[in-house]
Amino acid sequence: MKRNPKSGVTLLETMVGLLVMAMVAGLIASGFGTTARFFGRNEQASARVDQAIARRDLRIWLEHALPSAVPGDDRAVFAGSSGELVFLAVPPGGVFWPGSATEVVLNGPEASALATGLTPTQDSNRQVALDLSPTGTRLSLRYWGQVSPDEPARWHDSWPATAGLPDLVRIAFEGADMAPPPMIVRPAKAWTHSEMSLSSLVPPALPSRP
Repeated sequence: MKRNPKSGVTLLETMVGLLVMAMVAGLIASGFGTTARFFGRNEQASARVDQAIARRDLRIWLEHALPSAVPGDDRAVFAGSSGELVFLAVPPGGVFWPGSATEVVLNGPEASALATGLTPTQDSNRQVALDLSPTGTRLSLRYWGQVSPDEPARWHDSWPATAGLPDLVRIAFEGADMAPPPMIVRPAKAWTHSEMSLSSLVPPALPSRP
């Protein structure tokens, strides 16, 4: 029996059409979801790489911290608490200008570091911010050394500006599931390792021989 060409769409044809459209819509939605998850993971991975680079830069800055004050510069060379650290550094090549002392402020609650350098004309400054860890992370800072000559070296929750540089700085990352492991850095390591004693045959980084 031939179908009348003027007749409408049957119920079966309508259901088949709806089923096909539902399958196509499901495939499109799945594709969009996969793409969104891919870009989300890519952004997270990119953020972790940027934070790892920031922690490397902070280590370089600390290892190039100034061991003593700069003549004519009244800024604190090194002073810290459990939630903040301020120090002066001259990294290789400079953060802004070669040879210029840069002030670095490490913010514990925000897990960030801010470097501030004066322009050569001393009339303005420039800043570079480092994001050190995932959102929700806070920094816990401790300092190893002798605050005064009459006490043994130990870990301190704060370090006064009058005590010079500590032997070590421990930076712990707390409060986040994906927080990086702690960092232990020796301030001014670059300067102390660049000096050689005339009575020693090897650099101070290695055991000295008589």
